[in-house]
Amino acid sequence: MKRAVILIFIFLCQFSFGQVQDSIKAKVPFENRYGQTKIFNCLRTGIGFQKSFQTEIGYSRMKYTTGCTGFFSKTYYSSLEYIPETANFDDVFGLKVGLEYNLSIIAVALEAKYQTDFVTKDFVITPKIGVGLSYINLFYGYTISTNKNPFPNFGNHQISLIINLPLTSKNQTQ
Repeated sequence: MKRAVILIFIFLCQFSFGQVQDSIKAKVPFENRYGQTKIFNCLRTGIGFQKSFQTEIGYSRMKYTTGCTGFFSKTYYSSLEYIPETANFDDVFGLKVGLEYNLSIIAVALEAKYQTDFVTKDFVITPKIGVGLSYINLFYGYTISTNKNPFPNFGNHQISLIINLPLTSKNQTQ
């Protein structure tokens, strides 16, 4: 009985590995099997909260790839950030650059930002994680200051909603 089970197992393994080609791949044209890649130039807008309201506007360049397993995107961006004055603090302006990756609905990002109120200045790095669909992302970020958080109206925890609005696009050949 033990030998019969082993022989059946070996026979089934040989039969399954003996297929010449995958029947599904044979019916799908080559270019559709691996997806399409488009490059978008986008207007980047965003709002967020980090103990105080913040908004941003800028430019982003997104490489968006679709395929039979879902989508993937990589976005480089640069934007200007504005944090309006509060009762005790002046307006704060920031210049930031960053990189975002999306894989299906999971989004990760890393950004570097120089911020100032024209008296005090700071350079911060913010790793982010969130959910999104490449064009629109909701992030949680943890801000790491290089100057011991000189702006008390900012916290270390940041929630932001980012929208990349495509302006132009072009196909990229694989």
